[in-house]
Amino acid sequence: MFKALFAVLALGAFVNVHAATLTDKEIAKILLTVNQGEIDAAQLAKKQARTSEVKDFANMMIDVHQQNITETTKVADANSITPTDSAMSDSLKNEAEKSNKQLKTISRPKMFDQAYMAEQVKMHEKALATLKNDLIPNAQNAELKAHLEKTQVAVTDHLQHARMLQTKIQ
Repeated sequence: MFKALFAVLALGAFVNVHAATLTDKEIAKILLTVNQGEIDAAQLAKKQARTSEVKDFANMMIDVHQQNITETTKVADANSITPTDSAMSDSLKNEAEKSNKQLKTISRPKMFDQAYMAEQVKMHEKALATLKNDLIPNAQNAELKAHLEKTQVAVTDHLQHARMLQTKIQ
């Protein structure tokens, strides 16, 4: 059962949906959607996590992703980019909701911590791939592209931190 739940959660809130061409409007919405999914999962982790390290990670995720939402909105507004839904943003939202629903069913705190961190590792791995393969190459606006590149650095840091915590709490 635990392995099956891990497999479901390992899909993470960030699905691997490739888009041949994304517009800046769609890219902005995808980034906002990913950030909100991270915040929602982290808010759940703040309530259900057992270890202080996982709770601290969740608090950091909330702060950093809220800041990224603010920065993304600022870049979009400054460049008249109205975030627009796409198949990718819709899929990401649905996957985040499913993942968080699964996390809510875990009643044992240690299992929750392990599942949450496994999800964070997988999600950040996919986020990096999507930034590199889909979002950054398709961004036309220079300021948006620079913001995505800055975001990629932060995602790399989050992934390293998540991997470290995942190993520590097993």
